[in-house]
Amino acid sequence: MGLSNTALEQAAGSHSLAAAAQRERSPQRTLCSPTVRGRIGHMLRETLAKLLELPARERADIAMALWDSLTPAEQEAEFDLTLEQRAELDRRLAEHIADPASAIPWDEVRRKLRRGA
Repeated sequence: MGLSNTALEQAAGSHSLAAAAQRERSPQRTLCSPTVRGRIGHMLRETLAKLLELPARERADIAMALWDSLTPAEQEAEFDLTLEQRAELDRRLAEHIADPASAIPWDEVRRKLRRGA
């Protein structure tokens, strides 16, 4: 998975019908909302608006490239878990340590998900 060489150039100049249709189908975060405004800080709103018009695959590639640019410590700092989430993770880890054979391989999980089971 890699960024297309023209992804940013396309974002700067294109307004595709597919992107417009997607915006109508899905709830949008507005660039003026407190969450987005606070999270992007100094990023130019026009640039972000154009990036959000890219096809899903290219937006995902950009997101992954940005995530991969963080150090492990920076990535870790971005996970805000509730006490309930931490307790559930601790419970699952303890369950796995007690019975490692109970783990289900990822391939099997994916197969079941694709079958709708």
